[in-house]
Amino acid sequence: MRKSDWHRDRRGSRHGGPAHPNFGGALDALGGLDILVNNAGGVRAGRLEVTTEAEIDAMLTVDLLAPILITRAAMPSLRTSGDAMVVNVTSGIALMGVPFYATYAAAKAGLARFGEALRRELKGEGIHVLTVYPGSTDTPMMKTNRAGPEPRVRPRTRLRCRGRDDRGH
Repeated sequence: MRKSDWHRDRRGSRHGGPAHPNFGGALDALGGLDILVNNAGGVRAGRLEVTTEAEIDAMLTVDLLAPILITRAAMPSLRTSGDAMVVNVTSGIALMGVPFYATYAAAKAGLARFGEALRRELKGEGIHVLTVYPGSTDTPMMKTNRAGPEPRVRPRTRLRCRGRDDRGH
């Protein structure tokens, strides 16, 4: 599916329309659906302050919104299967925030929580939900990395909190 198609169809799906006009045709041609793998990913690594709104929107759309909407559209076919599975491919970054990947980490963590909630929602209904957290992979997508060293920041005031700090005070 081309990105322009997804954006056009995304507006329709918010108003009850199909996720994509070819979705039903693909299901008919394949004879149903037993497993759905949400494996899309888009990342633009770099400082949040220089990440454009368009880049943030694209990451959230591809990494979080699209899998949710596609899963929703696939639910009737997955139910018909009787023993179906949804696999959400997130990222190790979803487990631990990594500098320069704030938006990507948020989107992938959101996908992980979506999977966790859906797994509990569908327990005992014949649709299993699996979340995968792969490590870094060498792909063309990762070549877009604009990450750099963290800035040296000096706090102007000392934060105070209850309990002991890391020096035992």
